[in-house]
Amino acid sequence: MPIVTTVPLKADLLESVQKLADEQGVAVENVLEDMVRQYLHQNRRENIRQENEHFVQMHPELIKRYKGHQVAIHQGKLVDHDRDLDKLVERIKARFGRTPVLITPVTDEPSFLFSVRRPQMIVQ
Repeated sequence: MPIVTTVPLKADLLESVQKLADEQGVAVENVLEDMVRQYLHQNRRENIRQENEHFVQMHPELIKRYKGHQVAIHQGKLVDHDRDLDKLVERIKARFGRTPVLITPVTDEPSFLFSVRRPQMIVQ
């Protein structure tokens, strides 16, 4: 059952959303829910992009200590590592829930190919 909450919107914004809902033949609530989901998805992707930048900066030190490991980067810091990806993912999910955390292997060159694994993103 969904949680119901009231969020005040400016009249012009509500009017635009109502118009879009009418054009799509759906309820205003559906349009707003889709918009919030898209915003959260974009925000998560941006967070992971930033964590990847931190990973690249940290890579020279990480390669010395964690080559062959998977590392987890959160808020620009190494928060965990393991040779076993499944064990690392399990710990990260328990610790951070759905919060975006970059999980990537430490190889000779930092990798930039992103793949999405719900609820976290992993760089391969």
